[in-house]
Amino acid sequence: MNNKHAGKLYVLEGIDGCGKTTQAQLLFERLSVYGPTHLTREPSDGIIGTMIRGLLKKAHVPRAVMLPLMIADRYDSQEEISTLLGEGYSIVCDRYILSTMAYQFTDGNMFFDENLCSDLHRMGYLPQPAATIYIQVSQAEAKRRREGRKSPPELYDGKLKFIQAGYENIVKSRVDINIGLDQNIHVVDGHGEAEEVASRINEIIFGKL
Repeated sequence: MNNKHAGKLYVLEGIDGCGKTTQAQLLFERLSVYGPTHLTREPSDGIIGTMIRGLLKKAHVPRAVMLPLMIADRYDSQEEISTLLGEGYSIVCDRYILSTMAYQFTDGNMFFDENLCSDLHRMGYLPQPAATIYIQVSQAEAKRRREGRKSPPELYDGKLKFIQAGYENIVKSRVDINIGLDQNIHVVDGHGEAEEVASRINEIIFGKL
């Protein structure tokens, strides 16, 4: 079987509660039919990613701390990911560069340091996604799903509307392209059952690309 997905990175993005983790798992299972596939996430399970997950339990972490850590975690995991891509694996990643950008919009005034984000991402090689699937849901639906998980509160829980506005701003204006970090964004309606959303994602990954 000719695997046109070999050596490609696919990213699932969206606000917490949009269903991206579920969809990442479903896409991983679908891609596995075609050949070797690897599922990863950000923050990672490495040393820096574990540190970040600890910080997410705090009430406040300065942007000057979180942004460099998120990007450092990305570089820390890239050796393994780049090796797997070179060996012909398909990679599915739960969050990537788009999240790091969107989560800077957390103070309500839509401030985003484009130069800083761009410069930090140019310190080494980072693979470009073949597609970034932005799963778009209402804040009410995301809240309903998060409450259903009964997870402990985290750092960004009270800033959902600002983060969503950040995502929407980037998707609309394509700031990622402007600063040389093209994420190949595709918007997918995240409402409905998981199988319905997966069908919309599959139409892009297995049909249009």
